[in-house]
Amino acid sequence: MKNILLLATFLGFSLGNLWGQDAAAEPAAAAPAAAAEPAPEPAAEEGESRWSDFLPLNKEMAGDADLPLPFGIGVTVYGQEQDMKLKGNISLTAATVLLQGLDPLAYGALTGATSTVTATADRVESEVDTNLAKIDAWVLPFLNVYGVFGEVDGENKVVNASMVSPTSAAATALIEDAFDKVPIDGDVYGFGAVLAYSKGRWWGTLDYSYTEADLDISSSKIKTYTLSPRIGTTGEVGDLKGSIWIGGMHQDVDEHQTGSVTEDLSAFGLGTQTISYDVKQEAEEEWNFLVGGSLDLSEQFNIAIEGGFGEREQFMGSLTFRF
Repeated sequence: MKNILLLATFLGFSLGNLWGQDAAAEPAAAAPAAAAEPAPEPAAEEGESRWSDFLPLNKEMAGDADLPLPFGIGVTVYGQEQDMKLKGNISLTAATVLLQGLDPLAYGALTGATSTVTATADRVESEVDTNLAKIDAWVLPFLNVYGVFGEVDGENKVVNASMVSPTSAAATALIEDAFDKVPIDGDVYGFGAVLAYSKGRWWGTLDYSYTEADLDISSSKIKTYTLSPRIGTTGEVGDLKGSIWIGGMHQDVDEHQTGSVTEDLSAFGLGTQTISYDVKQEAEEEWNFLVGGSLDLSEQFNIAIEGGFGEREQFMGSLTFRF
């Protein structure tokens, strides 16, 4: 992940240097963002129409400025590392014989086939990679809407876990090992909208999105609300048009995970045991900084990269086809 971030930084720096070599830049009316990028001036002859020309609505609002082709389909790869904090304690359910075998003094009074105990932790280190397909449309010169779907893959690591009720050094050692790496795999889908404004070569966007991940581990879900303001400038690199920008991302994560892990406890004479867990967590820091750039390879194809820095590190790369 960190190597990818270094690559993103290098590419962004190189793009900025190329930008500086060009003294003039074409203005653009529709501002770019990670969710929707502007396209170069249409190559169609004057008077020639496209089937998609019915969008955006109210084209007159853009004056005589060039507008991107209204529809887009693309692929996005996204990687992220951040620390999460617990919302309450971790609920653990295991066979009573397991708990009593680990610590007879702490758990000797427990009855029943299974028992529920609680634990806490300093933080949860989260690392996820997401592959998405995206469709979008400029419905107004200043409004782009989009939908995404794909898959998420990653892992959570519980840091400095300890038993709360009852306390037990042996049980603490067990859960530190059991929750060293908890896999995150599943499907993700969502939607969003981008408000855009530009004046000359300068532009600004406000991107809001909602995504939900249904994880393969039991009924676990991750709901993410994201708000990303960006400001940037358009220009040219040789014969290619593109943009560079800076911004920020506010990410509100509501993560509820339930599942189970399996541990080999033959050393305790307990064989293989299953421990079920129920935990809620959220992002430790909700804001980070963004730096990105994009290039229009042709009238229809656009590539973009973006890096996020701060308490949350992230990388985004996308390829979009507009029509």
